[in-house]
Amino acid sequence: MKRLFLFLFAFLLLPITPVRAESVITLISTPHRNAAGIFINNQLAQDLTAVGTLGQTLFNRARNTTNWIIDDQLIEEVEDLADGYSYLDGEKVVTVDKSVVAQVWLTTLRQALRGAQISVIGYGDPSLPSINKVAPNEISILRTLAQQRLAKWLGRDVALTNYGATKPVSRNAEELYRSLLAEVSVINSIITTPDIEALRLGLTSLLNPNLSKDDFTELSMSYTDAVSAMKKRIRVAAGNYTITSSTYSLPVTVINGFDQQINVDVDAWTSNARVIVGKIPRITVGAKSQLQIKVPLSVIASGETTLALQLHTPSGERVGNIEEIPLRLAVISPLTTWFIVGMALILLGAAIIQSVRRVKRRRNSGA
Repeated sequence: MKRLFLFLFAFLLLPITPVRAESVITLISTPHRNAAGIFINNQLAQDLTAVGTLGQTLFNRARNTTNWIIDDQLIEEVEDLADGYSYLDGEKVVTVDKSVVAQVWLTTLRQALRGAQISVIGYGDPSLPSINKVAPNEISILRTLAQQRLAKWLGRDVALTNYGATKPVSRNAEELYRSLLAEVSVINSIITTPDIEALRLGLTSLLNPNLSKDDFTELSMSYTDAVSAMKKRIRVAAGNYTITSSTYSLPVTVINGFDQQINVDVDAWTSNARVIVGKIPRITVGAKSQLQIKVPLSVIASGETTLALQLHTPSGERVGNIEEIPLRLAVISPLTTWFIVGMALILLGAAIIQSVRRVKRRRNSGA
């Protein structure tokens, strides 16, 4: 409470700026949080003050403003500040209990939006030329999700708008976004949990054209790591096996680290022809659980091989990485046995024929 009084007192001491007469106010900013939810700097907290860009936009608005264009990502970040947050200061992570500035800004905004017309833009205000180039279907998804989330925060309906950043981002940023989105979209086709949705939305941070080079680098590393970790949450457990039978059902564990069950197919093959792999039925793995499946194997010859396993969605898209399992084959298969027996019979027959010929030659020479 004391901090709130100090903030309000300091605000009252600021010079009064004449209100502006804009009929439409746009509330947007560059992304500030990485994939782990940690702020990459403390700039947003400064921008919300009465002398900051977002503070001036809100506190010095025209009192008759009835039209607003808002980025829901900004609202969520300010809410995060208000509840307590962490930010990067060089190599350190600084934790802030609560931001009074953010609390005052949100309260003022709610009051200002009463009775106003509100439109929401694509989550994170991504570059429209770039996103239409690399993922043209994604902008409608971003706008719809942003609309739902902002409407929930306000407790009322909000409209959509075609407003968005018109400056393109670099080709590297476009390609990184394209590749990461492809990975997340595959998972999102079988998993619809809030954390996957949040990751998909957060990727648009990479397409914001107003990011500084350092901020883009920080965010790109963060989201690359996050997508890599996401892929590992659905995986086949590694192992090392020795097989001593010509037919064998290899026990393999499939792990699902998400809060939702999944249906996946398992594709399996080996690195050489020593083993034939049978068909594996589609499997269902419960939320936050593991499932042991049996991979049918028929051993052709002893030696070593590698069993590769790849998970697929029911529509055939690859999920996660290929898991390779070394196999040591210490078995004589039926085919090998028949081959050896056959060769032995051939050799035995050749020996018998040779012996008969020798006997005949001896008889003929004795005659």
